Amino acid sequence: MSYIFNLKASRHNSVPKDIEIFLDYLITKPYLPLPNANFSRKLGKYTQELKKKGLLRIYWNGLDQDSIAILKINNYIRPNSVFKRKGKQIEYVFEDVLIPRIKIPEIY
Repeated sequence: MSYIFNLKASRHNSVPKDIEIFLDYLITKPYLPLPNANFSRKLGKYTQELKKKGLLRIYWNGLDQDSIAILKINNYIRPNSVFKRKGKQIEYVFEDVLIPRIKIPEIY
């Protein structure tokens, strides 16, 4: 079961290059710190569909005002599960959207 996420902008503007680069890094890393609050809002705007699906999480720490983004399914956790296609629109293809669960061994 694959899921295709289209990174799209408005009719007249293209997708900001920094959002595309950030998503490319996020595919290969377990998490990434966000540089500032404005970037966090911009990321949330363009990746709203991923957040609704539960694949992207943005966590904010109120004490030191830092935030990080975590893509729950990425190539770091499960190799070759996400890849990018470029065309008229930028597409990210998630091969399997089932979030992996770790089985805890039983102790007798």
